[in-house]
Amino acid sequence: MKTKTSTAPATDAPIQFQLNIDFDCSHKDKHFSGATGQVLRILLCGGRYSVRDLVSLSFVADPRSHIRNLRKAGIQVSDEWVNTEFSRYKIYFMKL
Repeated sequence: MKTKTSTAPATDAPIQFQLNIDFDCSHKDKHFSGATGQVLRILLCGGRYSVRDLVSLSFVADPRSHIRNLRKAGIQVSDEWVNTEFSRYKIYFMKL
């Protein structure tokens, strides 16, 4: 019995993954750049986000530290606890 083997074509180009999400929301804050600015732009778009949501949207490892920095700068970021049957976590949002 013959078996068919195949290999993937060799390419020099690396495989790239890019998530295109536009968080413009008509707000340009030049005081915050990098990860803190990214978390701020997500929160300014409205909505309620858990830490897991913010990590997947902003690719920031720990958005809680950036939320802390925003609060120290005087930006009001609200939060509330959510209780489920097996867990408890915070939801972050901004009252617009």
